[in-house]
Amino acid sequence: MNNPTKLPLNRFNGLERNLVRPVANQHLRQSFILLFGGLAILLISLGGECEKWGFLSGLISEPVWMYDAWKNRQWGVVIMAVWWGFFYAYGFIIRT
Repeated sequence: MNNPTKLPLNRFNGLERNLVRPVANQHLRQSFILLFGGLAILLISLGGECEKWGFLSGLISEPVWMYDAWKNRQWGVVIMAVWWGFFYAYGFIIRT
């Protein structure tokens, strides 16, 4: 059958691209933040040699925090992520 309007015949075309992938990416970012942010808190609280690796783990998580907050226009979280990133880097540097 001819489609004169040139619209997709299936109204769900592109649904995966527009809805499913961003949600999957969001879940991946949130899982990354949970894993490395949680690990940072755990290792820093253990103290000793683990503390240094806790700061590194937190530093690894910060770019994802910044990207996720920027993408969702959460400007306060962006500022806090920069703040935390600075102190994670400082904590790691003074312990090496």
